[in-house]
Amino acid sequence: SRSELEEVRTALEESGADRARLTETLMALEAAQEATAQDRDALRERMADLQRRHLEDTQRLEEANVALRQQLEAAAAERAAAQEAQEATAQDRDALRERMADLQRRHLEDT
Repeated sequence: SRSELEEVRTALEESGADRARLTETLMALEAAQEATAQDRDALRERMADLQRRHLEDTQRLEEANVALRQQLEAAAAERAAAQEAQEATAQDRDALRERMADLQRRHLEDT
């Protein structure tokens, strides 16, 4: 009958429209999945780059710390040497004062 044919034709049209919508949705999902995969790959590259930079920065900091520690040790050694020299100079000065006092006393005794 004609009404049955109309119903079948309408059902086929609706089914075709549903299929078209499903195809569009599937294509959109595939595009989103591809974009997500690209984003994930970009994030992996960025993380690898950040890790590499972090390691390089850490290595530079460690090298700078070693250099600073060596400079501090050298400065401490120089300070200790200067202090020893100052103490030796003070002892020499005291010895010279004693010698001068002794010489003056002898001079006075001799005169």
